[in-house]
Amino acid sequence: MGTMTAALEKGLNQKADPRAGKYLMFWLGSEEFAIQVLRVREIMGVREINTVPQTPAYVKGVINLRGKVIPVVDLGLKFGLEQMEYTQRTCIIVVQIEVVVQSEMAEIALTPLAEARPESGSGHLSGAGHLSGARHLSGARHLSGARHLSGARHLSGARHLSGAGHLSGAGHIEIGVIVDAVSEVLTLQASDIENTPDFGSGVAIPYLLGMAKIKGKVKILLDINRVLSVEEAAGLGSL
Repeated sequence: MGTMTAALEKGLNQKADPRAGKYLMFWLGSEEFAIQVLRVREIMGVREINTVPQTPAYVKGVINLRGKVIPVVDLGLKFGLEQMEYTQRTCIIVVQIEVVVQSEMAEIALTPLAEARPESGSGHLSGAGHLSGARHLSGARHLSGARHLSGARHLSGARHLSGAGHLSGAGHIEIGVIVDAVSEVLTLQASDIENTPDFGSGVAIPYLLGMAKIKGKVKILLDINRVLSVEEAAGLGSL
């Protein structure tokens, strides 16, 4: 009975761990890394890369992939490794990453809302003569250019709505990452994966999903979405 329960719990844990699945293995120097296959769009050899001025050293430039401009990053340089000479084994892995898109919204100045009270039986505010940075105030809940302003009906004597400065949304871009060599595709079970060790205070490595133990060797699992910061990913998206 105990053996059956343990086997059942092991199976449930494997299904619950989102890190389990297929991974593409590749080399950077003497270390083997892996990213989830679901993020991979294409693998190709190194081709002509057009450099872009005033970009970080790890940003090698852009390539034209069937009419689409793809920014290219040297992953080894991004991780602070030495520049490796590109060989016939060097590859560009085209991956899709998620980015957070932020937009500025002008500060919204209102006339004192003590003068702007709901009309009888209506959600609209009357007497709100001046709206700076917004076109419509319908029910004091929706603003053109903003998504939601909840609780705005009961702000009296307030001239500014703060905290609405940034609106964020999610999108995605494709980038190419240069690696020294691609090795294989492996299917990892939850039991193959361990959490990232604690490297001590002050060491932040949010882009590590964990460590895989395969045939006595350790492979480093990367969260490709977090290898680049929000600002870095947004910068690549604008190239």
